[in-house]
Amino acid sequence: MNNFNKYYYQVYGMKIASNIEVPEFPIINGKCEETDMVEIITNKLPEDIRAEIQKGKYQFMSKDNIWFHVEGVADFWISEGRRAVIELCELCDTIRMKNYIMGSVLGFLILQRQEVAIHGGAVVIDGKGVIITGQGGAGKSTLTLTLGERGYKYLSDDISPVKIADKLYVEPGFPYHKLCADVMEKKKLNKADYLTCRGAKEVKYVVPDFEGFEKQPVPLHSIWEIAVDDVDCICVEEIKKSDKVKKIISNIYKSECIASMGGFAPNHFKRCLEVSKQIKYFKIIRPRDKNTIDEIIEIIEK
Repeated sequence: MNNFNKYYYQVYGMKIASNIEVPEFPIINGKCEETDMVEIITNKLPEDIRAEIQKGKYQFMSKDNIWFHVEGVADFWISEGRRAVIELCELCDTIRMKNYIMGSVLGFLILQRQEVAIHGGAVVIDGKGVIITGQGGAGKSTLTLTLGERGYKYLSDDISPVKIADKLYVEPGFPYHKLCADVMEKKKLNKADYLTCRGAKEVKYVVPDFEGFEKQPVPLHSIWEIAVDDVDCICVEEIKKSDKVKKIISNIYKSECIASMGGFAPNHFKRCLEVSKQIKYFKIIRPRDKNTIDEIIEIIEK
């Protein structure tokens, strides 16, 4: 562990030591054992990786090593689920660099650690964790935000890691929402007032919400997958048995990278299986051009 680390955070169940200030991350209070820490630092990348990037190879993935280049930002190297090294470009866009830390870097660290982390937000209903997942544009961010407006606290906006202990818990992330432009307009939020980050398909706005954030892990009750189709009314289906495991795996954050990392590890599959045994999994299909948010919330509440 480097002696120039001066910031200590806890995000998604990971204790992080860093020489980078990320104001969005919850700060750890009290002393932390170095053996428990994940390190995220700015430093030089190993010479062999730098040589590959200089040749024009901008991305590499294996079981324990992932690195990628972002033009005008930095080179990122994530290794063994314990360390991320970031070599800044000469004129680094530091806002974009921190956005990559909040998204891809943390996501890859969790993936290397073989944790079950669902791509979606998590809210607390009657003391139970509920994860909302689904494809982009399905409305999961709107649903999470609307539940918050109705008084339910949220644990995470984008990545929901599941801790396996005496029971299953959803680990908290950090107190910010990442909202797309149409949600900002619906909520009448001025886009010029907020920082932006680039999502998979579009620019998103980083909106703080400290009051609605739940700081402690919460027992996981269920996962709800939202989908859109050409239907006349909402359809609800409970997913069971082996199909439930498949759904959990398909909705893991950065699951599309698992094949490039050498395939799904047995221990990772075992953890997904354990999660599937203890929770309920529902799929909600909503009409494409109809506002059904109130009906969906009523279904989840019941």
